[in-house]
Amino acid sequence: MEERNDDFFYSFSSLKRQIDGLFDSIPGNEKIKCKINADVYETEELIIVLFELPGVKKENIQLNLSEDSLVLSAEKKIFRDIDSRKDLKKEIFEGYIERNIHLEKPVIKNDVKAQFDDGILRVYLKKQKSDEDCFKQIIIE
Repeated sequence: MEERNDDFFYSFSSLKRQIDGLFDSIPGNEKIKCKINADVYETEELIIVLFELPGVKKENIQLNLSEDSLVLSAEKKIFRDIDSRKDLKKEIFEGYIERNIHLEKPVIKNDVKAQFDDGILRVYLKKQKSDEDCFKQIIIE
């Protein structure tokens, strides 16, 4: 048996795969089985987050922005109109999914845009340019 010394983190990634496999066998733990793929990009003015959501309808998506994270929750429903069915083989995920993206830089919470098209959710978050963007002056009447 050959030992892999060329990659220090190989043993850690192997251990992670083994632990993840243990969770796959827990009944009712569908959230772990379905991973939402995401890409995060940065431009000079924006942080752009792309979520891959095949088979999810726009009305079943919820997007929340907190202090330092973007949280996507969705429900994938394939057989809405078939109440009594017997699954002979089940590989397509149905159910609730969630993904939390930690934002490395502060964003302006009032300036967020999202578009959903062809199973891809695009979220555009405007970065704060200064500490002044964190505060808003309130005019007293």
